[in-house]
Amino acid sequence: MRQFRTLVLKRKNIFGAMILLGLALPANAAIVYTPGDPNVEETVTFTVTNPGASELDWNFGDGTPVVFTNGASVTHAFRKQGTYLVSASGLVGVETVTITIREKRLIDYTPTSPRATQPVTFTAVNFLSDQVHWDFGDGTVLPLGGRTEIHIYATAGVYIVTAIDMAGTSEHPIKANVEVGSPPSIRFAPSQPRAGETVVFTAVNFSSSTLIRWDFGDGTIENDTSPPEISHVYSTSGSYLVRAYDGGGAVETAMVSVAILPPRLITCTPPEPRVGESAMLMAINFDSLVIDWDFGDGTSLPRSGLSVTHIYNREALYAVTAFDIRDGERIPVSLSVKVVPATGSRAPFAISYLQLRFEDGKPYTVVPKGTSPLRVFVDLKYEGTGILQAQWLIDGHPFGLVTRFLAMADQITIDSGYPPGLPTLIPGLHEVTLHILQPAVEFSIPVIRYFVAAGRTTAGTAELLVDKVIGLDGSPLALTGDMILAPVGQPFILHGRIRNASGHVWPYLLLRVRLNDKLVDQKLLENLGAGETKVFETSLINPPAESRRINLALFDMTGHKPELLYMRELVLVNKEQSE
Repeated sequence: MRQFRTLVLKRKNIFGAMILLGLALPANAAIVYTPGDPNVEETVTFTVTNPGASELDWNFGDGTPVVFTNGASVTHAFRKQGTYLVSASGLVGVETVTITIREKRLIDYTPTSPRATQPVTFTAVNFLSDQVHWDFGDGTVLPLGGRTEIHIYATAGVYIVTAIDMAGTSEHPIKANVEVGSPPSIRFAPSQPRAGETVVFTAVNFSSSTLIRWDFGDGTIENDTSPPEISHVYSTSGSYLVRAYDGGGAVETAMVSVAILPPRLITCTPPEPRVGESAMLMAINFDSLVIDWDFGDGTSLPRSGLSVTHIYNREALYAVTAFDIRDGERIPVSLSVKVVPATGSRAPFAISYLQLRFEDGKPYTVVPKGTSPLRVFVDLKYEGTGILQAQWLIDGHPFGLVTRFLAMADQITIDSGYPPGLPTLIPGLHEVTLHILQPAVEFSIPVIRYFVAAGRTTAGTAELLVDKVIGLDGSPLALTGDMILAPVGQPFILHGRIRNASGHVWPYLLLRVRLNDKLVDQKLLENLGAGETKVFETSLINPPAESRRINLALFDMTGHKPELLYMRELVLVNKEQSE
C-alpha cells in the first residue's frame, strides 16, 4: 500500500513538473459529460476525448477524494446543487470542465396514500421542460403531458410511475413507486335491514380517524367523530342512498344504496279474541316460510307455517312470539294478544242474536192498500257495552236510522218508529231488513215481508198451519216455530192445513210453494166453505245452499186478479250443522 501511494506521489510530482515545464494534454483533448443537465444525486459520466494517456486522476471539485481511473471515463453523482470545476490529470497535462448541478428531479403526488377510483395529482418537480412524457404504470401513457397531470387508478396495487423531462439535453427517466390502496367503500349490516331495525354502517378504507360526515338519505345527517362505525334506524321501508364524506369534505368519498324492507309483524284476527274462540295469527314480512310459534300460554307450535290458529281457554294478556330465521339466526317478533270473555258485560261489544218481526210476532203479514202504516220490530241480544248504529231498509231503500247506546250485556227490542211507519200505498210484496253499521256482525240479517193487497181487505180471513214434517222413511223431523231441521240433500214431506176464517165460500184457492224463490209446487183447492179446513202435502229437498227458505203463499182466485190471503216463510237448518 505504501509502495502504491509512493508511486502516485511520484506520478503527481512528475505531472507537476510537466505543468511547470509547460507540458499539457493534446490540444484537441477535452472533457465531455452526460446527461447535459444533471440533477443532484443523478449519475454523471465524464469522458476525456483524445486523452493521450489511459491513466487519469479525477478531481470533481465537490470535496470528494481524487479518483484514479485506468481509462478515459468515470462516473460521479453530486450530492448538492451548484457549479463545480472538474479536472482530469494525465502524464501529459491537465484538462478541466465546469458543470452545473441542478436541484433533484423527482415525482411528487397527492394524496400520498391514494385509493383506487380516487384522483391522484402527479407533479414533475425541477423538470426543465413544460412537456413531460408520463407513464403511469397501468398501461396509461401521455407522450406530451404537462408538468402536472391527474390520473385515476381503477384497481389497487403498486405502480411504477415514470416521467421523462423532454428538454433536449436529457431524457433520463425519473421513477416513483406509487402504492394504491383499495377504494373507500361503505359496508352495512344486516344485509337485508328492515324498518325499525338498527343498521350498522362502516366506513372502509377512509383516511380520517376523527371525522366522517354521514348522510343517510332520509333527511338525517350526522358527524361521526369516532369512525369508522355508526348506527342508524330507518322508520319506514324504501330505498335510500347513503353518502359518507371523509374528513367532512364537500364531495362524498363513498356511497351505497340501502333497501329497507317492511318491518316484521304479527297480526291477530280478531284483534281481541274471546275465550274459546279461534284466533288466526299471521307472520307478515318474514324471511323464512317455516316459523316457530310460542302462543304465550305455555303452548308452542314449532316448524309451522306463516299462518296458524290457536284457541285460548282463559281471559288474559298473552305475549305471542314468532321466530324468523335469517342467516342461521332466530329473530323473535312479538305481539300482545288480549283475550276477553266470550259473553257478559266485560266481553267485546257484539250482537249475539237478532230477530225481525211484525207486531204480531210473525215475519210476514198482509194488509190492504192505504191502511195505517206498519211498524217492524227487532229483538236483539248483545254482549259488552257500545253504540249500536243501524239503518232500516225497505225494498233496499233507507227509511230510518237507529243509534242507541247499549250497556252491560242485555237484550232489547227496537221498533222502526211511528210515524212515519212502513208505507202501504203501493200494492205488492215488500221486503224489510236492518243493515247493521256498528258493531260488525258475523251472520246474515234476516228479511221479513209484507204484502199490500190492492182490493178488498183479506187480512185475517185465512190461516195456514204446518202440522209436521217427516222424512221418506216416516221418521219425524224437528219443527220449531218457523224452523225445520232437515238433513242436507234429503227429501222430506211437509204436512199442513188451510182454514177458511171468512164468512163466505172460497170457490178457488191456489197454494204456491217456493224454495229459495223458486216455484217448486202449487195446489188448487176448490169450494172451501166458511170455517172449513182442508189438509195439504208438499215434497221438498233440503238443498246444500247457504240460504234456505220455504215460502208458502195462499191466493184467492175467484176474481179477475189473484188476491193474496196469507203467506208464511219457513227456514231450513242443516241437521249436521246443528249437531
